[in-house]
Amino acid sequence: MGTISNYILDGATVAQSTGVQNPNGTPAADGWYKDSSGVRYLTNGTFSSGGAVPCDCAEDCGSTVITRPTGTVSTDFFDFNTGQGAGVVVVRFTPSAVPVGIQVATSLPGVLPNIWSSTVSPYQRERIAAGPFFLGNTANDFGLVASSPWNNIVEREYYNGSYTNTGSLANYYVANGSLNLGATPGTLVLPISKPTSGEMNVSIAVTSLDATCSYTLQTVCPELILELSRFLSTDEGKNCNTAAVYPLPTYLISIQNPPQLAVPNAGDFLFTDNLATSYRADGQYVIHPSATPATRYVVNIVNGIITSSFACP
Repeated sequence: MGTISNYILDGATVAQSTGVQNPNGTPAADGWYKDSSGVRYLTNGTFSSGGAVPCDCAEDCGSTVITRPTGTVSTDFFDFNTGQGAGVVVVRFTPSAVPVGIQVATSLPGVLPNIWSSTVSPYQRERIAAGPFFLGNTANDFGLVASSPWNNIVEREYYNGSYTNTGSLANYYVANGSLNLGATPGTLVLPISKPTSGEMNVSIAVTSLDATCSYTLQTVCPELILELSRFLSTDEGKNCNTAAVYPLPTYLISIQNPPQLAVPNAGDFLFTDNLATSYRADGQYVIHPSATPATRYVVNIVNGIITSSFACP
């Protein structure tokens, strides 16, 4: 990420300056600039009128969908404030057919979220290598293959609708585990558990290595999984013909559009609690909505994601 050393201010701080230049003396790119004194917007090398304002430079989570157009090779950094409530944060990412790389982290300690799902087979997509995780269509891969280096990629920060160059360049070496290409995946969904109230930021870096890349991105604020999406489950290994009890509460996150809250579909997530702190273990289960025990479904699960589902006769 950029620091004040990447630019030349004409004052001691952003608050005390009228403009910003690049190290070569040319006007810095339009956008938001910040330091410990606050944040201001720069146009044609000059700060807009008004003083610097305090800002954590994080976007608020919510219904807003960020659309990144084609035309630029860059890594774009996003920071989302998820508010105070506990629940499940849902990240929705729709890459173009041209592959786009994404990395997600949170300000909470623990394992990084890394299992995405979509309604397009093979449904679950797991990031198993460091660096950006590239998703897209093999037919549009612009030479993006394992063991390929990509150098001098511009880094930008997103804030309030604008992208600002940080002045830094990044190099990437694409490992085999960094690629998940095939059919265009559509919208990918990543649930992130926020088990307690308090601050939590979600930081996302999206890497576009070709000017034809584009994507949309949304971070939905935390909510508990609804009671309507609460199921009861057998233990693993049962089918429609097995006499069974249903002792295991199981919670569904539907990724369908529109969501089908009480019907399990391939691509949906199943968790053991309404905060999504742990996936239902791999295997085959029979489940039914808690309110309608006669409506039963057989589901197969891999990494917490339903890979197949059908209703019992």
